[in-house]
Amino acid sequence: MQAAEKWDLGGKWMTYVIVKNEGAGSCYYRRKDNNFTKDLMLASKWDTLSRTEEILAELSKTGAQELVIKETAKLEQQVKQEQAVKKDTELREYAH
Repeated sequence: MQAAEKWDLGGKWMTYVIVKNEGAGSCYYRRKDNNFTKDLMLASKWDTLSRTEEILAELSKTGAQELVIKETAKLEQQVKQEQAVKKDTELREYAH
């Protein structure tokens, strides 16, 4: 991967995370304690796709399933959108 390819369109350094149960019940791998967390900010992040793939392969050998690799910036944007929708829904319900 060339250095220029490591920057996303927002000028952030591209990093990758490992996601379990992609979707509404997503959890993110945290290598520090070899566990999964629901908080994306606590997840382990890697700056190369190849290193992330190595970690994913290690996890797969232990029997972990339903794991995928995602770009952190895209996930952060998705989480923000989901939080905004949730907040908007709560406000609408409170108003009624």
